[in-house]
Amino acid sequence: MQRRKPKYVAAELHQGGLDERGRRRDNKPPITLPRILPWDRDTTEPRTGSGPSHDRASALIEWGYLPKGVVIGQTDRLLIPEGRLQGWWHVDGKPQEWPRGLQVPLTRGRTGEGR
Repeated sequence: MQRRKPKYVAAELHQGGLDERGRRRDNKPPITLPRILPWDRDTTEPRTGSGPSHDRASALIEWGYLPKGVVIGQTDRLLIPEGRLQGWWHVDGKPQEWPRGLQVPLTRGRTGEGR
């Protein structure tokens, strides 16, 4: 079986939640992340055994492509405009630092979710 080459895509980071002064942050313009590597975190539903769930993913943001000063928070959202994982994704937990970049856990947003 041949391994597929990873597909990097661009994405938009929409920051949400509250800033350090308690003000809403979701009125900021989106931040373009020019190169991320998203992948499925397939899981099998433990109760029903119904098979893989495609509502969880992770994204690798390499250090050279994360704009300076940008901190990805647990209330932020990513919009992936193309590919198999196209759509809105919510940051689901604390991003983990790796030597190559930042690994961000994601859960799929609601259908029709907008800005």
